[in-house]
Amino acid sequence: MRKFFKGLAVCLGLVLVAAVPVGTRGLPVAGLTVVWVDANGVVISPLILYASGLPIYIDDAGQQWRLDTDAATLLPFGKSPHYYLETGCTGPAYVDVFAPRQVFFVATGARMRAEDAPMQTVTIRSLNWGSECSDLFQPGGRVIPESGLIAAGSTPSLGAVPPLHLERR
Repeated sequence: MRKFFKGLAVCLGLVLVAAVPVGTRGLPVAGLTVVWVDANGVVISPLILYASGLPIYIDDAGQQWRLDTDAATLLPFGKSPHYYLETGCTGPAYVDVFAPRQVFFVATGARMRAEDAPMQTVTIRSLNWGSECSDLFQPGGRVIPESGLIAAGSTPSLGAVPPLHLERR
């Protein structure tokens, strides 16, 4: 019976999961990794998960997308309103905290956090989802300045036949 080494590589909050056989000296044998495969057996991507278990896909531009394994499509990580430190949605805008390179939506389109954009803790006085401003008072809000965002490219097509499943290859 083969012994398997289950390697976990943690990088930028990602967990790259690979299961490879262990060689005679305890080192992994090259050639076997865990990958996402479509219904026709085409390899789509290595298995990459956030610690929460959310499957993700990293495109050729380095953008991170949620991987919908049932539909074989890529999705943004979420949507954020614009937050403001003043009532009436005035002044510099801020958004929810997402990790650098995670694609998400704001009213102005698909964005991602730049690698050097700092998270800030502020008191939020108003927010806008794109059509209407609402005043509120939320101390201790964790946000990213909108100035720290960059436009994301268009959603790549995987060209895959759903559903996706895991295989060791």
